[in-house]
Amino acid sequence: MVRVLSLVAAAALAAAGCKTQALEARGRFVEDGVTLDAQQEWAGEAIEIDNTGVTDTGGLSIASNDSRTKIGAVARMLALRDTLDKPGADDAIVKAKETFRITTSAVDPKATTVACGAVAGTGEDSAGCDALDVTVPAGKAELPLTLKARSGNGKVGIALAAATVKGLDLTASNGTIDVAVPSNAGAVIALVAATGDDVVLRLPRDFAADSITLETTGPVDTLAFPDLQSGKGRGAAGAGAKSIAVRSSSGRISLVAQ
Repeated sequence: MVRVLSLVAAAALAAAGCKTQALEARGRFVEDGVTLDAQQEWAGEAIEIDNTGVTDTGGLSIASNDSRTKIGAVARMLALRDTLDKPGADDAIVKAKETFRITTSAVDPKATTVACGAVAGTGEDSAGCDALDVTVPAGKAELPLTLKARSGNGKVGIALAAATVKGLDLTASNGTIDVAVPSNAGAVIALVAATGDDVVLRLPRDFAADSITLETTGPVDTLAFPDLQSGKGRGAAGAGAKSIAVRSSSGRISLVAQ
């Protein structure tokens, strides 16, 4: 059911000798709990997640679950409209829900895609996927996870500490990043905060990687791993991830022990 979550109060502009001009009151119309599951069980194919994120109050969450055999997602849809235009907001959310899909390609190499987008509006009107929570299988040695994620607006949280990961490629256009991931042998991990937000990467205390790259003009916190140096590896060659790269133009990069 679509409901009004909050209002931006109507405002007025007044000046001596001038008329008072009322501004429209804006409303946030929300539909929570829009749920989808993949039609078929995950079979080790790559997983691609694309969340538009229409406001910075939303975001993207990805977590692994070793009891799941299918990829699932729950979305929060949002429409910004005049508070009196509930019919318009209802229609916009219906259209936005049509952008929410989980599909698996029929050709090799197969991939399962989770997409949650936005629909065009006029003026200050907008509608689309505000928040997206995705649950993926945890993977195993013979079927490790390869995950590519793109997020538009809002915080990004990824909890894969208990998963088996072959690859994690994340780009967040606008929002902080907080990721927990193992350093499985041969894994390639790349995190990018495109507009310079902060990045937290949580790794096992004894993690190993052949190559570690930390790029930012902001501060870098590696106190949890005092032996770590950007541009070099850590641990025995081949014992852990092939590469770990974290990039933010100006945000703080923090490496935290799990």
